[in-house]
Amino acid sequence: HGKDARGGARPPDVRHRVLFHRPIHEVYQMLLDEQQMSELTGKPCTISAKPGGKFSFYDGQFSGTSLYLMENLKLLQSWSLADWPPNTQSTVKIQLVKVSETKTELSLEQSDVPKNYLKKIDETWLNMFWIPTGGVLLRDIAYTLFFEHGTPHMVYELLLDSTRVSKYMGKKCELSRGVGAQFSYLDGTVQGTILELVTDAKIVQDWRGSDWPELHHSKLTIILRRVPLGTELAFSQVNVPVEKYRTVNEIWDKYFWKNIRREIKHNYESLS
Repeated sequence: HGKDARGGARPPDVRHRVLFHRPIHEVYQMLLDEQQMSELTGKPCTISAKPGGKFSFYDGQFSGTSLYLMENLKLLQSWSLADWPPNTQSTVKIQLVKVSETKTELSLEQSDVPKNYLKKIDETWLNMFWIPTGGVLLRDIAYTLFFEHGTPHMVYELLLDSTRVSKYMGKKCELSRGVGAQFSYLDGTVQGTILELVTDAKIVQDWRGSDWPELHHSKLTIILRRVPLGTELAFSQVNVPVEKYRTVNEIWDKYFWKNIRREIKHNYESLS
């Protein structure tokens, strides 16, 4: 990494978290296998899988050198793009973590990217590497909401009562209570499994959209707390595919939060 104006370590220019539904050794081997990478990207790749070995992707559009390799765990590489200024090199650090026998999380940090190329390199990783290789670039959602005059019980019921949810959404929703119960919202657009319930206090769900990458799920956690004049809701949803991030936020805002606020305001007595 370079230094910032105060002399401290500068944060990476690009930072990605990517989930692969493959064992950790397969992901490591794929990254250093020129035949696999050529087939997956559809363009010629050359890779010398050893420290000091050269590599190129997309017929020389991206090239560099592997500086350090730790099998199934880490890669440290210098990277350059063909259209970068002469002799410009960035540093790429890749770390692999075993999530399960069939899942691997890849963390990437890239520093010293020319400023004018930051947006392009960020999109390049997604469109030219992660998507072709079956990786899901992850983004998390977290915020806190306040529901004026609503009690935790009201908000809890408006999230889990199948009849009420279907009515205020105007879409078919199927909800069952209990750990392990399946659910679906918005005519099946959203589906998942309940992982944990604490009455009027906590909801944890395994949550995915019907158009998400195969096998991929996010984890949703909602915490409800009584505060003066209403209820505070702490929301987090981790491992959302980055290309679905905006859609997921819109679903919660348009179909849940606005409707729940309206229900509390207009149907307070029936919810109490």
